[in-house]
Amino acid sequence: MMNPVAALKYTRWNDRRSKSLIKEIKSMYNEGGIQQFRKGMFATMMRDVIFGSVFATMRHHQRDKHKLHPQDYDKEKEKDTTENWFEKNRRVWIDMNSAFVATMLSSPYNYIRNMQYAVPRDHDGRLPTSLTIFKNFFFEGLKQQGRLAPVRYWIFQLRIGWGTARVAVGMALTSLCWEVTTQLFHIDDSQ
Repeated sequence: MMNPVAALKYTRWNDRRSKSLIKEIKSMYNEGGIQQFRKGMFATMMRDVIFGSVFATMRHHQRDKHKLHPQDYDKEKEKDTTENWFEKNRRVWIDMNSAFVATMLSSPYNYIRNMQYAVPRDHDGRLPTSLTIFKNFFFEGLKQQGRLAPVRYWIFQLRIGWGTARVAVGMALTSLCWEVTTQLFHIDDSQ
C-alpha cells in the first residue's frame, strides 16, 4: 500500500534535479509508467510476511513455553517481587530476541528491495527479479577470499548490526509499553 510512496522517496534521494513532488510523480510515470511505482513491491511484501510470521511465532511460542503472557498472571503475583521483575524482563528479552531473528531472516528481501529501488528510472529493460538479485548476492559472497569472508560480506550487505539491534529493542519496548498501558487502564486485549 505504501510502496509507491517508498518508490517516490528513493527516486527523490537518487535524483539530483530539484523538482516539486507533483513534477517528480509525473516524471516517474512518463519515464517508466506504473512500473516505477511497483518497484520492490514483491520483495517488500515478502520481507513483511517473513518478519511478521517469524516474530509472532517465536514470541508466542516462547511466552507460551514460559507462561509469560500478561493474562497468565494472577493478582497475587502482581506485587513487586524479584520473581515478577525477572518474568517481566524475560518477556522483554523474548520480544527482543524474536525481533532480532525475524529481522535477520527477512533481511535478504530488504536487500532485494533496495537493489530494485536502486535501478535507475531510465533503465530500459525489466527490473531484475528477486531470484536474480539473491543469486548474484550469494555468489558474490562466495567469491570473497578467506574462510569467514563470505559470511562477513553477507552480514555487511544485509546490514545486520546496529539497525537490527534497533529494530529488536524498538519492538520489545513497544510491546512493553502496550502491556503496561493495557494493565494501567485495565484493557482486556486477549480477544
